[in-house]
Amino acid sequence: MTNGSLYPFGRESYSKKAVIFVTAVTALPALIGFWGTFDVGRGFPASIYLAVCLFWYVVVQPKLICTHCAYYGKVCARGLGAVAQLLYRSGTGHEVWGARLGKVFWPWWYAGLPAAAFAYLLLFRFSWLVVVFAAGFVVTSALALLVNRNQCCLNCLMRTVCRRSPFRERA
Repeated sequence: MTNGSLYPFGRESYSKKAVIFVTAVTALPALIGFWGTFDVGRGFPASIYLAVCLFWYVVVQPKLICTHCAYYGKVCARGLGAVAQLLYRSGTGHEVWGARLGKVFWPWWYAGLPAAAFAYLLLFRFSWLVVVFAAGFVVTSALALLVNRNQCCLNCLMRTVCRRSPFRERA
């Protein structure tokens, strides 16, 4: 865990309903990006995209970030504190690299690849179905960002010390 004090008004744990909601909202843009861009490269790039998103969410993030979190072994807003305890020992990840990779992964891989694929499809293989998928991707990505910020970071015990929190106290 990062040095500093925990946020005194943060939640100690989250309900299963909240975890399912946050996970579903986080997964929705990736699923829409997968389905909407499946036509590019006969589905192979879309399948790689979805596999890497799932690998990041279930394996990499719990290792690098969740093993240093106050929610390690508890139910956080994403449920990954409990997953991290099942897979890894506490403190075995690398929090700094987790924060750095997260800043690259989420904007460029999670959102950038489908956005580029949608742009290609809209320019070279236009159809109204692609427009619907692209609009759905933009809307659900914005919703995922808002939900993750307001459900995860706003009520988190580590909101003032976490490297990924927008509410972190800067030195």
